Formats: sequence, C-alpha cells, structure tokens
Amino acid sequence: MRPLRLDMEGFGTFSKPTTVDFTGADFFALIGPTGAGKSTVLDAICFALYGRVPRWGSGIEYALAPSATSGKVRLVFSADGACYVATRLVKRGGKGKVTTASAALEKLPPDIDPSSLDNVSELIGTALAASAKAVGEQVERIIGLPFDQFTKCVLLPQGAFAEFLHSSGAERRKILENLLGYSVYRDIQTAAGEEQKSAEAVLTRIEQELSRVAPVTDEAIAAADARVRTLSAVGEKVRAKVPRLDELTRRAAEAADALKTVDAEHALLTYIRRPDDVDATVRQVAEAAAAVETARSAMTEAEQAEERLRAEAADVDTARIDLLLGKHAELVDTDTKLAKGTTLTEDAEAALAEAKSAQAQRAEQVADAERALDAARTADLAAAVREHLEPGKPCPVCTQTVRALPEHTGHATVATARQHLDTAKAALKQSEDEFVKLQGIAHKYRARVDQLLESRAALAEALADSPGPQRLQADKEAASTRRAALAQASARVRETRDTVRRAETAHANAADKQAIAWRTFDHHRDRVAALAPPPADRGDLDAAWRSLADWAAEQLSLRAIQRGEHNAAVAKLDEETRIVRNELSVSLTEAGVNLGREASGTDFVEAAAVGLRQAEDDHRRLLEQRDIFVRLTADRAEKSREAQVAKQLHEHLGTRKFVNWLLEEALRELVAGASDILRRLTSGQYDLDYIDYEFYVIDHHDADLPRPVKTLSGGETFAAALALALAMSEQLAGMSSQGASLESILLDEGFGTLDAATLDQVAANLESLATSGNRLVGVVTHVAGLAERIPVRFEVSKDAHGSHVERVEL
Repeated sequence: MRPLRLDMEGFGTFSKPTTVDFTGADFFALIGPTGAGKSTVLDAICFALYGRVPRWGSGIEYALAPSATSGKVRLVFSADGACYVATRLVKRGGKGKVTTASAALEKLPPDIDPSSLDNVSELIGTALAASAKAVGEQVERIIGLPFDQFTKCVLLPQGAFAEFLHSSGAERRKILENLLGYSVYRDIQTAAGEEQKSAEAVLTRIEQELSRVAPVTDEAIAAADARVRTLSAVGEKVRAKVPRLDELTRRAAEAADALKTVDAEHALLTYIRRPDDVDATVRQVAEAAAAVETARSAMTEAEQAEERLRAEAADVDTARIDLLLGKHAELVDTDTKLAKGTTLTEDAEAALAEAKSAQAQRAEQVADAERALDAARTADLAAAVREHLEPGKPCPVCTQTVRALPEHTGHATVATARQHLDTAKAALKQSEDEFVKLQGIAHKYRARVDQLLESRAALAEALADSPGPQRLQADKEAASTRRAALAQASARVRETRDTVRRAETAHANAADKQAIAWRTFDHHRDRVAALAPPPADRGDLDAAWRSLADWAAEQLSLRAIQRGEHNAAVAKLDEETRIVRNELSVSLTEAGVNLGREASGTDFVEAAAVGLRQAEDDHRRLLEQRDIFVRLTADRAEKSREAQVAKQLHEHLGTRKFVNWLLEEALRELVAGASDILRRLTSGQYDLDYIDYEFYVIDHHDADLPRPVKTLSGGETFAAALALALAMSEQLAGMSSQGASLESILLDEGFGTLDAATLDQVAANLESLATSGNRLVGVVTHVAGLAERIPVRFEVSKDAHGSHVERVEL
C-alpha cells in the first residue's frame, strides 16, 4: 500500500478542508510542534482504510473536530500497480455520539491523476464496497493485512513501535503467513477437510437410504397385483351409480341455493329501520342556513361602512395595512386551530375504524344466531314427524317403508335460539348507532380541517406581497389619528366575518350530518337494491325512510313463507342423496377405500381411481426397490473411496511441517537482515538473533552474550524495533508473489531517544530504503537534525481555526 493523496475535513484537529499530496514523496517527514496534528495525518490514513485508529481504542469519538458535526476522510492509494480511493464520512448524533455515516471504496481508472479529484464527489471508478464493513474487508484483501498486522508492519503508531519485536511466537507466525501468502496451504487443508466431510455425509445418507430399503418377496408382488384387479372392478361399479348421485346432488344444491337466497334477502331486510334522529337532522340544516344568511347580511353592512371610512381617509391606505395585519394574526390563529383540528380528526377516524370492525363482528353474530334458529325450527319439524313413524309402515313424508326408527339427537329449543338472535340483533343495533355517531364526528372534524386548510392557503396567498407585520405596524402608528375610525370599522368587519365563518361552519356541520344520514339511507337501500325497493324522494329524508321501512316489513312477511317451502324441499332431496351415497360408501369400504359421508359423485370416482393408482404405485415400487438397492451399493463404494483420499490429504497438510519450514526460513532471513541494520545503528555493539521463538540481542561489548530484547533500554529497543521494521519492509515483499503489499513504512515514534550517532545511522538507513527499495518512507519527528536530511517535509501547524499542512521540498 502506497498513499498518494489524503483529503480531510472536520477530522481530528483538521477543521477546514485539507489536502496532503504524497505524489513524488518517497521519503518525507511530518514535522511541527507537539499537538499540531502530525499523528492525526497518519490516523486519517489508517481510519480511511480500516475505520479504526490504534491510539483511539475501539471507539471513533476522536474522529471529529470538537466543533464539527460531520467530517470526511478520503485516501487515494496504490497497491500492486492499481489505484484505489477509500472514503469515510462521520457524523455526530443528537447525544454527541460519533458514528460512521457512510463509506465507499473505488478502483480508479489507470490514467487517473490524483490531483484531478479536487472537485469530484461522484463515482469516477469501479465501486468495490459501499459500507463500512465491506470497505474494511476489501482493504484487507487488497493490502493483504488485517488492521492489527497493518499497524505492526506498515504504520507503526506511537507506543506500539516495538509490538512486532515483543509479539508472541504464534502472533509473529500469523503475521508472516499473511505477509508471504502462505495461508494458501491452510486453505488447501481446509478444502480437503470439507471434501472429506462432504463425502462422509453423502456416505452416511447412502447408508441410511440402504437401511430403509426393505426386501421384496414374490408373495408381496402377487398380493399387490390382486389388489389392483379388485380396485379396478370396484371402480366400474362406482362409475355406474355416480350419475344418479350427481343428479340428486345437483337438485339438492339448487334447492339449498334457493333457500340461501331467501335467507340472505330476509337478513338484509331486517336491517331496514328508520333512525330516530332524522327530523332533528333536517331541522338543524334549515336553522343553520338561516343563521348563515343573517351573518352574511351583517358582514355586508360592516364592509360597506368600512368602505365609506376608507374613502374619507383615501390619502393613507390604512385599510390595506389593517387588512394585512389582521391576516397575519389570522394566519397564526388558523395554524393553531389546524394543528388541534388535525389531531382531533385523526383520533376520530381511528375510533370510526374500530367501530366499523365491531359492527362487522356483530353482523356475523346475528347471521350465526339466525342459522341456529333455523336449525332449531327444522329440528322441531323433524321431531313432530318422528313421533308418527312405525317400523314396517310407510313414512308420511317420503312414503318409503320404515325399517327402523331413526336415532333421536337432541336440539336446542326454538325459544332459546330466538332469544340468542334477539340479543345479537340488539348488539348489532347498538354497534350501528355507535358507528353512525362516530362517522358524524369524523366527517365534522375533517370538514373543519379542510376549511382551515383553505383559509390558510387564502391567507398565505394574500400575504405573499406583504412587507411584514413590523413594517405595517410602523406605518399604522405613523397615521394613527386618521386610521382610528377605519380601524374600528375593520375590526367590525373581522368580527362579522368570524361570525360568518362560524355560521358557515355550523351549516357545514349540519349539512354533513344530513349527508351522513343520506349515506346511511343509501347504504341500507343499496343493500336491498336487487329486491327492487320503492324510489326515494331525495328532497325529503323522513319520507324516504318511511317508504323504505314499510316496504321492508312487507317483504319480510313474504320471505318467511318462502323459507318454509324451500326447507321442506331441501330435506326430501337430502334424504334421497344420503341413501345413494351410503351404497357407494359401502362398496368402497369393502374394497379398503375409506371416504367421508358427504363425498360427491366425483369424490367417489376419484377415490376409486386414487385407490387403484395407489395399488398400481405400490406394485411398481416393489419392483423398483430391487434396482435402488443395487444403485445405492455402487454409490456407497465410490463415496467411501473419495472420503478416504480427502482424509489422507487433510491429515498430511495438518502436520504443517512444510508451512513451518517456510516460515522458519523467512524468519531467519528477516532476522539476518535486521541484524545487519541493528549492527550499523549501534556501531557494531548488537546483533539480532532468534532463539526458541524469541528475539535476543548479541552484545559484542559483553563477551558476545545473548540476552532478551526486553532487557534493552528505551533507545536500544527503538533501534532494534526499527531494524526489524526496516528489514521487513526491504526483504519480505520479495519473498512471495502471493504476499502482502508492503510498499510503504510510516513511523510515528520518538526519535529523540537516540544519540547523535545512532540518529545519523537511522537517517542513512531510511534514505537507503526510500531510494533503493522503491518504497515510500514517512516519519513523524521533532528532531530537527533528522528532519533536515529528509527531502520532503510536511510542516503541520495549528491555530484557532484548526490544523494546517504545508508541503516543503529541499
């Protein structure tokens, strides 16, 4: 990874838009006073890539400048010859919590110039990720390092410079695996293990299938063939009797439909009742209309008086001033009323919806009670007939000889059923009344809200050219003497207009109530429209209701007679149908096919056919089981071989001897290169060695005795960690084409702990790495001697407006 350009705005101490151009800066230093924001530049690079910064811990609350509510970081970087741009936006929420608002990663075209991105905000390349998590995953894939390893090998923050030096052996091995791309062998082992599991799972399934394949005997096949022949004969017998059953079923259905139609019409007619408040509704409309006319007359008189006064004061346009001031006040009042009216309207409409649902439930309960009453009446009729039946004598209804008395099944009394029906109807009536009441309230509130909306629109339009209430008031005070009389007249006009509005509102409410009453009437009449009700006098609500109610009473009496006739026809056809159906059921039952008592002719034919198909399928499955057993046996042998091969490959790679050897070799080369650098940094005093998975230094000033790196002083530890980091950057990138992209090394550490000779050697090594290794080297330093030797410096300063960066080249 090599940074090319960094853009910041509102990030950390960089409140204003800031751009850091790294192009051509193979070796640079970030310099400036303590707290100026040098480390923040490296924080921004890390945050743009991974959404995290080492010194912040797990949070990102420090990402925003203290006075900023949002911030942006955009990093243009290269990796493996391609250019990318990572962008992250952060924001501060209502409670001060800082979160990542959005993130994106693009792959830029090959010919893009990073300096051309100043005024570009839209997508200019190929989108690779569009969320914070996805950006982090793609960056890790492109660079080849996760966040924790990136901050040990590429960007070395303050306080963590020596983490790789002091890491555990297992952690160092994991870093080297990622850097060198040796995880491919672990992937092969994992894939072999998955292949083994997959083959063993298939093998287990085959074994289970074999355990479910039962042996097939010749006797079982012969029995299945005999059942096929039996069911074929039964099917022919069923098909011969089904036409008679279908005919009886059709006639019974027609009779039942006729009865259902009469019942439905009877149920509809029971709802036709004249409301008690019809007269009051009509009277309220007439009184409200008269009040509107009176109010309008008074308003006309007030307006005429106002016009006369306005003519007397023609040299000053006080009328326009008063009118505009009144409309400003009226607009505020209208907004207040509109807010309150909207809340009332929404509450009323919600209550209306609940009342409508309750009404539907009460209607269903009435229908259930009516059906129960019909059943009770039918049961009473059957009981009366049953008392005169005698075995061996003809039935008085169907004239058939009575073979045995039918079993008596108890039933509810007609009185009980009628009581339940009356209770259900009373509940329904109460629900309907509540619905009508709530409907009136809801319509009233909605009409008022609509009226307020119209008034507000008119007021807003009228005030479009107004200079404002303050200017109007000033003009009014300047002409107070000439305007006094006109103001009183204008007040009278507003008063009368308010009276007119109230009267119109009352009239509208009364009209709405009458409209609701008409809708209720139309609803009831529409429900029985198919029964040809008498025409309604649309000019007289009371007469229309009386005519419809009288007609409904006559129709109810007629339907009661028709229901008795249809009930008798349905009972007779049902008995004939039952006899034929029983004969068919017996034939199927004897053949081992069970079917419900209410089956149709098609059901009997289909049951016989299904039974025959099932018998044929059973016969065919017995023959197929032999083939299945042979096939499963062959499959078992093949999968067993595949599972064994995958298992051996997984076990061979599981020992990790090959990968361990590769890692040990890479680590030895790394330690050898770091030891050369450390020797130069310490004027030949120390070499670096790796013994029993731990780093040691060989102290040539102390009889070449090895000692752990943990015993080194602060400056010595820095030199050892720097040598290891420089060797890693110089050597590991060339060890594997599959490894991580180590194209940069960024050091944020205190070089002030080094003496002059060591500092000079550090500077020489950094220069050599930047010029000969084709890598970008960046350092954060306070040491003037080191900064002076670096060709490109980014001077970071801070003032009351935040941090700033200026590029300076030698």
